[in-house]
Amino acid sequence: MNTNTQIEKITALACLALLLAGCQTVSSTHIETIGCPQLAATDPGQVQILPTAPSCWHRQVGEVLVEHSSKKVDAATIEAALRKRAAKLGADAVVVVYDHTQPLATPRRVVVGIAIKYL
Repeated sequence: MNTNTQIEKITALACLALLLAGCQTVSSTHIETIGCPQLAATDPGQVQILPTAPSCWHRQVGEVLVEHSSKKVDAATIEAALRKRAAKLGADAVVVVYDHTQPLATPRRVVVGIAIKYL
């Protein structure tokens, strides 16, 4: 086997490894609510994940989107990403309003939450 063939195989394997590693990452983003005052960041460890809006007074401070394309990402990883993004908005909790997995060759899960601040 010549050196060029070996280099091509190593390069192909490296590209494949990067592609597979990229598929297991969780991406997240957030959007601030228009008209809401900018709040100081909160501790992500203190941000609650809620299935429904709480009965106590609160205000929406933004929206959080988390998505991934891997079967191996567990709920704790997704929740940690939600908490981290919501904390940047100064939120006390995230109300999950959308959680759907698209059945593709590599399943794609999308989770959307409303970041809220207790009043």
